[in-house]
Amino acid sequence: YQLGADYYNDIVNASFAFGNGAGLIGTHTGDAPKAQVVLENFKARLCEGPPPCWFSLMTKVEQEATDHFAHRGLIIRRWQARLGGVDLPLASGLPFSLIGVLNGGVGLELGLPTSGQTMMPGDFVSADLELLVYPKDVTRYYGTSQKFNAWLTEATTSSEPWSVVFREAMAGHLSIGVQRGELERAYPPRIHVASTGDAAFQIPMAMDSSGVLPISISGVDSPATGKYLWHWKSDIASWEGLGLNGEFQVDREEDSSFVFTYSFQLENLQGSGLQSFAFSAETPPTP
Repeated sequence: YQLGADYYNDIVNASFAFGNGAGLIGTHTGDAPKAQVVLENFKARLCEGPPPCWFSLMTKVEQEATDHFAHRGLIIRRWQARLGGVDLPLASGLPFSLIGVLNGGVGLELGLPTSGQTMMPGDFVSADLELLVYPKDVTRYYGTSQKFNAWLTEATTSSEPWSVVFREAMAGHLSIGVQRGELERAYPPRIHVASTGDAAFQIPMAMDSSGVLPISISGVDSPATGKYLWHWKSDIASWEGLGLNGEFQVDREEDSSFVFTYSFQLENLQGSGLQSFAFSAETPPTP
């Protein structure tokens, strides 16, 4: 998988940063190699440690006068592989390289462990990646999120533009507890209903999380189920129904079941960081 590693990429990157769930691991600044040449210090380098791994490609300030107003980020939400018949968990390290492109820029390439180059029947590589394109500084942001504005302000004043990628990586690193149903995906959350057709789960969230979190409920038997996703608002000790006026998306699966996806607004998150949800026809009991 590559990000900006095509030789014709003309976005000049002044710097590169990468890290994991503990924070920043390393950076690169200065001259980039020639087009399609791998930077020696970043040749099959491993991103190790607590997940998630994240990468930030930051555009040069002098391109501000043209039309390059954004940085780019990449987050490895999930990665697993079996190569040569051997399971390779993310904890074993994810190799990546920096490759030179046109105009002195660099691109990112995710690779495979050198020990797993031989493919055998049953081998696979599976990953969930999140791509970010975010403003270079707070003056370039025209949205309404005060929380994201605060992220950009801090990144600008601290001269650490990669911190936006790190904060997004951690905000979406969710450990979901399911009381009824089954967890199918941690980010964005997808929960399969229980045999009774309902679900209940809790998501610990950072209170400064910004934007919208899509939450999907799968295994629903009908698109007209009459059930809704409920969110417990601890600040007022009451359940709030999401999608009560039809603001949700319904998709049909291959097994003829349905998936309901709701948009959970993070901007007005109140109360403790642990958020309770339930999928049911009636207002759920107090958690």
